[in-house]
Order: sequence, then structure tokens, then C-alpha cells
Amino acid sequence: MKREELEKLGLTKEQIDQIMDANGKDINEAKKREEERIKSLEQAQTKLDTLTKEFDEFKKSKMTEEEKKKQLELEEKTKYETALAEAEKIKTNYTRLTRESKVKEVLGVYANDEEVKKIIPSFIADDEETSISNATIFKQFIEKQKEEAKTKALEDAARTIPQPQGQIPPKVEPFKVPDIF
Repeated sequence: MKREELEKLGLTKEQIDQIMDANGKDINEAKKREEERIKSLEQAQTKLDTLTKEFDEFKKSKMTEEEKKKQLELEEKTKYETALAEAEKIKTNYTRLTRESKVKEVLGVYANDEEVKKIIPSFIADDEETSISNATIFKQFIEKQKEEAKTKALEDAARTIPQPQGQIPPKVEPFKVPDIF
């Protein structure tokens, strides 16, 4: 509820103040009740946790040696399986990083290009040989494109340079196109 809404209804300032005071008291009382409920729930949760722990300890104390052994084996098996899964994740990550490193090695200077960095993960395959092959094919493609661009630039330059009339043109060394990758 806002003061402006009450003013639009044509209420006087005193009436609005009384309504706002009453509303504020109601809100504060509701907040207090909510805080008490939350505190009560937290206490109940703490008590539940304590009772659950005590029950588990009691249950363990009443277990036979065979049951304790089975429980321990189950806990150890769970720990082992968790550790094994974590080791598998680490191995997979290591394998991926190794293949990525090999791909970057094949790509050489191209691996530093920001656009190439974005597609390096697409070269990574299930085996190292395929990953390296993918990178090699890409590198050959880039180098072929680079050579074709260089040849086209030389041809275009040769067409645009006017040839002197009646003279033997001097021997010109081919224009060296700088590496752009």
C-alpha cells in the first residue's frame, strides 16, 4: 500500500497517517511471526539431525559383527567407485589435453590465431592419430589457401605493372608476401 494510492481515494493526511501506521504495525507483527517460525524450523531441523545421528550410532552399536563388516565393505566400495570415477575423469581430461597439445604442435604458428583457437576442439577425436590427421589436413588446407592467395597477388601485381615499350624488362625478384598467419 502506498501513500499516493490513498491520496487518490481522497483521504486526508491524518487518515492516511493512521492507515499507514496500522499497516506498518501489521507488517512488523507478520515479520516477527515469520522470524519465529523460521527459528522454530531451524531448531526442529537441528534436533532432527541430532536424533538421526544418534539413531545411526545406535543402529551401528546393535549391528552384529557381520553386519558391521558388510556396512564397512559397502562404504569402502562406494569410496572406491567414487575414486575410480574421479580417476577416469582425470584420465579423460589428460587424454584430451594431450591430444590438444599434439594438434597445436602440428598447427604450429596457426595455433596462436584467435579464430583457429576456437576450432581446435573440433580437431580432437577419439584417438590421437585421427586428431593429428585432422590438424594436418587443416594446416595443409590453410597453407594451400595461403599459396593460392600469394600466387593470385603476384599475378594481379604483374598485370597492373605497366611494361615499358620496346625494352627488355629487367629481371624482377618475385614479390614476397608476408605471412598473415
